[in-house]
Amino acid sequence: MTAAPILLLLRTACEPDLPLRLESHKANRKQAAVPAAHVENDRTGVLAGQSIPWPTFDDIAKPLLGLLGPTQASPPTDDEAGVKDAEGWRGRRWSRGGGRRR
Repeated sequence: MTAAPILLLLRTACEPDLPLRLESHKANRKQAAVPAAHVENDRTGVLAGQSIPWPTFDDIAKPLLGLLGPTQASPPTDDEAGVKDAEGWRGRRWSRGGGRRR
């Protein structure tokens, strides 16, 4: 009998960076169940699509440590975000019907 999968998300404030699906796999009744982590998606591409039996820190986090920088990026201020949004709207043409002209 297989336990229901658990989805583990290693995430930032915005969206998941490394979604893992944890399951136990048991080939037959005589063998012990083996926990496995299935990497659903990986922004770095290092672990994407892999199934890792008996997952540990060394299997999941250690390969990604070299890609981390010494500082975390800060989110833009409200003023910076407003300027960026305004720049995106400039130059767009709209039809009278309210929809965007193609």
